[in-house]
Amino acid sequence: MLRQRSRHENIAAIMAIIMPVGMVLLFAYNAGFNQPKSERIIYVQSWSLDRTDAEIIAQQQKDKAAYEARVRERQRQFKALARALGME
Repeated sequence: MLRQRSRHENIAAIMAIIMPVGMVLLFAYNAGFNQPKSERIIYVQSWSLDRTDAEIIAQQQKDKAAYEARVRERQRQFKALARALGME
């Protein structure tokens, strides 16, 4: 059948097959991007209502010290990476 048709008819037939197949493949490919994101759980610390100001300040100081320790550790890691890569 293809030998009896002219060249432009064969090209049109091939395009008529390729275009819908391509669209179906693109829809199938895009379906993976629209998946719902997983839920993010955020834990909140619960405090009693009868805490004193001194307890609050003490907890804030502990939290600040822990935060600063994390920052210093992260800086140390970046410095080690920079030394390993020869950036210093």
